Amino acid sequence: GLEWKAGDCKPCSEGFFKPEASLDLCTPCDDFVTGSTFSAGAANGTATSSSDCECPSFSFLLPIEYDTQGENDIPDLIGRCAACPEGTSCDEHGVDLEGLPVEDGFWRTSNKSTEVRGRAS
Repeated sequence: GLEWKAGDCKPCSEGFFKPEASLDLCTPCDDFVTGSTFSAGAANGTATSSSDCECPSFSFLLPIEYDTQGENDIPDLIGRCAACPEGTSCDEHGVDLEGLPVEDGFWRTSNKSTEVRGRAS
């Protein structure tokens, strides 16, 4: 998305998106994904929806329906960025629960589980 800044249309800043052309400001990703500081496509102006909001490195998107510790009463909340558990490897931004990668010797009981099992540390 683009917003009007200093007399010109500029891409939304990192961690923001904007669905349509208008004089309104870009919307913070944190309103939809608690802890999100990254928005895919922000640099080139293509961050246009809350689905472009991603979690930063070393965290993953925990959807609201699987979050037992977050604030679940916030309208339009998609989820929150949670710290990656031991045994996972998520050193890049944009990791979500279903795609949470595990290190060698570790496994998850399902792609909807945050429980990581494997070798003792």
